[in-house]
Amino acid sequence: IPIDTAEKAMKTLSAGGKISHAYLGISMLSLTPEAARLNNADPNSNVYLPEQHGALVLAVGPDTPAAKAGFRKFDLIVELAGTPISSAADAQRLVDETRVGQPLQVKVLRQQKQISLSVVTGDLSTRPERR
Repeated sequence: IPIDTAEKAMKTLSAGGKISHAYLGISMLSLTPEAARLNNADPNSNVYLPEQHGALVLAVGPDTPAAKAGFRKFDLIVELAGTPISSAADAQRLVDETRVGQPLQVKVLRQQKQISLSVVTGDLSTRPERR
């Protein structure tokens, strides 16, 4: 965490405030063309992955902003809020910079088709508990 972010958080908390942090409710992994090719060449693989860079959705939490927006396992996030995404870190950084309650336009590849989704970020502190 950058020191200026930590200092701001400390001041907010010490003044009795609350810190909100935007989240979508997905687990993701960086996908590279090489990794996708290896997956696609494997006769035991049951999913085709696009051979390009992006953030691959591995799981969508129930009752999360991502679930409500229609994200699915194995969607490949290629654009978020108009910014090209080449890794899971890119996607996470953009979500981290977003305010809670802010709508984001997302372009994903799903079964070799590009789909546009709109997701409203949630507050991480109020997310459903994991079991």
